[in-house]
Amino acid sequence: MNIGSFLGLLIFAILPVLALIFLLWLLFTPSGKVFLGKEQAQRKEIEAKRQSAEKLAKAKSQAAEEVTKAKIQQARNSLTTTAKLAVIDEQAIQKIAQDFNHLNETKPYWRSKGTLANQIYQDVLQVANSIFSKVSPDSEIYKSIFDLLLDSAISSQELYDLALRALEANPSNSKAKQLVLKIGRYHFGKLRGGQATIYDEQAIQNDIQVRSS
Repeated sequence: MNIGSFLGLLIFAILPVLALIFLLWLLFTPSGKVFLGKEQAQRKEIEAKRQSAEKLAKAKSQAAEEVTKAKIQQARNSLTTTAKLAVIDEQAIQKIAQDFNHLNETKPYWRSKGTLANQIYQDVLQVANSIFSKVSPDSEIYKSIFDLLLDSAISSQELYDLALRALEANPSNSKAKQLVLKIGRYHFGKLRGGQATIYDEQAIQNDIQVRSS
């Protein structure tokens, strides 16, 4: 018998018989049943651990989400309250900045939540409008405002109008002019699908001049 014939006999005759013997041993002998029972018990234990890990991960995710929601709501409430103050002092500025930081930290969560994201953008827009006559454009709050609103559901035109109102409230402030220039380029660039043109730059300078005179 050559090697090929032997291998053929091994594969097609002997191995199936051995497999049948092993199956019969598993099903009908005490030791086979014990072995089979252990295998089933191990599979059940593995599945139970997997399900337990999934439940734990889900519970942790839900808990983290609740903490995030609470931080967002607290920041929104605080912003609304602070923005209504007649005088925005240094302490109020620090509080607004802190609230903006909390919103920026949680932005990966809420930016994909359509309704919630729009509400937050409108909150920030409202706060921005209310503080322009009370806070100098030198404040870091302005950077926080536009960091939150850029590439948001708020249109670039609204942002540009916001920057122009900031300049109207502070016509001699160089930072306010720089703000209009920055947001103006962003706005016209979005309209052109690229960068602002020379004519756009001239339009921005005209807007600055009108609101600075």
